[in-house]
Amino acid sequence: MHRDTTEYYAKDATSKVAIGHLSFALEHAGPVVHDAAAASGDYVAALQQAGHTCTGSDINGGYVAIAKGRGLPVEEWDAAALGLPDDSVDTVLLFEVLEHVPDPDVRRRILQESKRVARRNVLITTPHSGELDLLFQCGLTYEHMLDRDHSVFFTEPMLRAELGQVFDTFTLTQEEEIDSRLVSRLFSPRTQKVLHLVSRVKPYQPKLFFRFYAVASAQ
Repeated sequence: MHRDTTEYYAKDATSKVAIGHLSFALEHAGPVVHDAAAASGDYVAALQQAGHTCTGSDINGGYVAIAKGRGLPVEEWDAAALGLPDDSVDTVLLFEVLEHVPDPDVRRRILQESKRVARRNVLITTPHSGELDLLFQCGLTYEHMLDRDHSVFFTEPMLRAELGQVFDTFTLTQEEEIDSRLVSRLFSPRTQKVLHLVSRVKPYQPKLFFRFYAVASAQ
């Protein structure tokens, strides 16, 4: 059963800031930031509160209206055509954007536009879609694959290839989801026994990756 998340940011006023994403931005963003998919402005507000100068934009006019109603500097712009001068901010955020864009040429234009506007870096996050074979064997899938508006399911080689078309330098890390309860689902009884023996020497838990974090240099 798929989930309709098209009005996710309009359903209520609860902040949709994810701690991992905010920490990522605070670690790598410069003093002046533009969120190129700001929705109703939660990250704009959070980064302003943390001392950054932060503006935002979004293609969804309803979300922009909510942000403006909160007094936040968010404009209705397409991420592939930002209304900002070259090198006008330190950092552009592309949080959970690329997986919503089915056309690879449009994704490339979004990355190029973010690079044009940023003078330091572009911060990119997208759901991880590797290890699917392992999950399918257990009757499992990634939660984000149930979202109707997710069109692209990135593996590490896919994302590296797309970033490499635009950026000369970038670093890509993967956020881990570790849950020992998955052992019985992911591994055969024989493998579980081996893991148990190995864990006496070195503790082990199965790892699944569920999000990519990329820092792309705009220089």
